[in-house]
Amino acid sequence: ICREFCLCYPKNLAFRFESLVSRADVLTRERDALEQHRNQMEDTIRELQRRISAKSEETTNEWESRKLRQRNEQAVTLTRQMQAVVLQNDELREEVTRVGDALEEATRIINESSARHSFCYVLYLATVKIISKLFFSRINLLFFRIFPLFQATANTSHRPMGMEYAELTAQHDAARRDLRALSEENAVMREKLDASSSMLATVESEAMDVEQSTAVSVPPLHICPSPWRVHNLKLGERAENDAEKCFQRELDKLRQLTESMNNDEKEAELEKLRNELIEATKTARSLYGELTSKTSTDPTVAFQLRIMQLESHLEQSNEKIAAQKKAIQELEDTLVNKDKLHGEIAAELERLREVSRNFFLGSLL
Repeated sequence: ICREFCLCYPKNLAFRFESLVSRADVLTRERDALEQHRNQMEDTIRELQRRISAKSEETTNEWESRKLRQRNEQAVTLTRQMQAVVLQNDELREEVTRVGDALEEATRIINESSARHSFCYVLYLATVKIISKLFFSRINLLFFRIFPLFQATANTSHRPMGMEYAELTAQHDAARRDLRALSEENAVMREKLDASSSMLATVESEAMDVEQSTAVSVPPLHICPSPWRVHNLKLGERAENDAEKCFQRELDKLRQLTESMNNDEKEAELEKLRNELIEATKTARSLYGELTSKTSTDPTVAFQLRIMQLESHLEQSNEKIAAQKKAIQELEDTLVNKDKLHGEIAAELERLREVSRNFFLGSLL
């Protein structure tokens, strides 16, 4: 059947064979073109991969260099901050030293003021004794020496003339002797009073360099303007001024004693702050020296370690500085409270001084 078919259709087979051959040629050409296109695409892919690899390497290198540059800048900034903290610690240490010296100077001034106050108080007591003795001697002269003369004069009509003259002469001589002795005693007392006043003025002039005293005005006294009364009033005013100055020194002494109540506690706190500052400074300097002396094969790791150490020590330094500021604030609050207490004590002493002054003026009257 096939043979017959081939014999019957030879033209169809030839046409089909030619078409198949032409189709095979077309497919071969297409295959070659596709193969060439595939080779081109592979070359393009390899070129793109090479470019991508180069680009990624360049990007990685740029990112690493940027990161290293940022870390270098951070390290420089932290180093500057650490140096600033070290300088601040040195300044605080100098401030603590200055405060300690000021406290020592204040303690010395307190001791000197206490000694001066004791000396002035002794002088004040001696002056008061002298004034009291002089005043009572004047009273004794007035009431026990001069008054009998007037009484004798009033009773002359009841006595004989000779007895009257002899008695008056004897009383006159006795009064003159008493007046002479009293004048000599007054001169001695006046010299002692002038010497004590000059010594007291010297001590006051020296004490005025350290402390201030407030002058209180004395109200005018309406009394008889007799010479001996005026002299006594002058002495009383001088004694009153001396008493006021002594009371002012007593007030200053109490204020200084109140300020020095917690002196040991303040010195302990300042010593503790000084030790903490010294330890912080030593730690910072040792850290800075170790960081500058260390070397590493990996710069990134070295920079990371250095940054971490600097940050941790910076936080510790900030915490210590905050604690020191808090302690200083507490000391300032304590000083404010002490000033308030001093004001209350000053008001109470002012009231007591007014009472004592009124009592002293009443005793003079």
